[in-house]
Amino acid sequence: MKVSTSPFGLGPRSFAISGFLIAVVIGLAGFLLASMTKDPDWAGRFGSLIVVYALALLVVMKLRSGELKSDDLIWKETTERAIGVMSEGSSGQLANVMTNELNGYGQYVRAKWFFVFEVVTIALGTLLWGFGDLVALHFFGIGSVRC
Repeated sequence: MKVSTSPFGLGPRSFAISGFLIAVVIGLAGFLLASMTKDPDWAGRFGSLIVVYALALLVVMKLRSGELKSDDLIWKETTERAIGVMSEGSSGQLANVMTNELNGYGQYVRAKWFFVFEVVTIALGTLLWGFGDLVALHFFGIGSVRC
């Protein structure tokens, strides 16, 4: 599977290293803010941002590697494969070929959307874990701010 380069010309290894370095910078910013405000919760909040950032990198890497494709592109590839097999095979195999190709398409789409659901759910839970106290305070008046 061919891995394309990013718009910035980074290959997979450079992309991963730069992603890690950005995560370190996010973490250091959290510690800096925690030391400036004398509130250690900010270090944890920035830790949750690192997790969400890592999930975003995971999605980008899967897109770049071709593991995540649009449903339309997968449908086009599926029908082209089925038509190619139909032109080579006998008419008796037509139903089996179409069934197998359509089942494969359905499995891919379900797996892709399950992955998207996992990433979004993990990101939302992580953000709520890191910033839930601020949301509860701001929107619902629950809790208090420590300084």
